[in-house]
Amino acid sequence: VQDNSLKDGAKRGLTIMPNAATQNIRIIFKTDKRAEATIEVVDETGKKVLQKSAQLIAGKNNIDIDNFHSLNEGTYTINLISNNETYTSKFLFWK
Repeated sequence: VQDNSLKDGAKRGLTIMPNAATQNIRIIFKTDKRAEATIEVVDETGKKVLQKSAQLIAGKNNIDIDNFHSLNEGTYTINLISNNETYTSKFLFWK
């Protein structure tokens, strides 16, 4: 599994909006082919607090995650795993 830094993730098309979030986020991810993806939300302690599967299409993908009501405020990491590659970005969440 290749781990791309935030900079590489942005370069390859991983964007989180809004950042900082108060209710939900949208992951914008560009890929050149259809694929399955797993999205993980990890808290500051490294604990996986949310996981979601997504079907990616060739081109621009908008993936909404809206079930943050149970999360605590803080910094979270998003891992998008597809085709044995992991794209990582961070976002802030507050209520």
